[in-house]
Amino acid sequence: MKKEIIYPVLLAVVSVVAGLAIGLTIARKPSYDFRPRFEGKGMMECGMRKNDMGRKDVIFEKISRRLQLSDSQKEEVKNILKSSRDEAKEVFKSSKEKLAGLKEKTNAKIRTILSKDQQAEFDKMERRMPGIK
Repeated sequence: MKKEIIYPVLLAVVSVVAGLAIGLTIARKPSYDFRPRFEGKGMMECGMRKNDMGRKDVIFEKISRRLQLSDSQKEEVKNILKSSRDEAKEVFKSSKEKLAGLKEKTNAKIRTILSKDQQAEFDKMERRMPGIK
């Protein structure tokens, strides 16, 4: 008579414990999507943006659909968006160049206040940490 009660109770306890273990495992799974950068390059530089399934086309389609553009208006909007993208690329490129110049100027100022030994160590740091250069 004890066996008839023990086995169902044991099965129920094992089922509850297994369910809790599975539930906790699922609940603790990280909810973020980690995408490492490729060789220290951002998305724009490593070509990931080029394979973005035509984000520019999605923007154009939204504008076109909501405003109910005519065919001639569509062509003009396409041209405007293209020139804007080209201009944005130039602004991005020039800002990167300006930031590189600022980093060099900052490092030069730091070097002026360092001793010879500190300058040597700073040079080693620059080689190991590209962002400091």
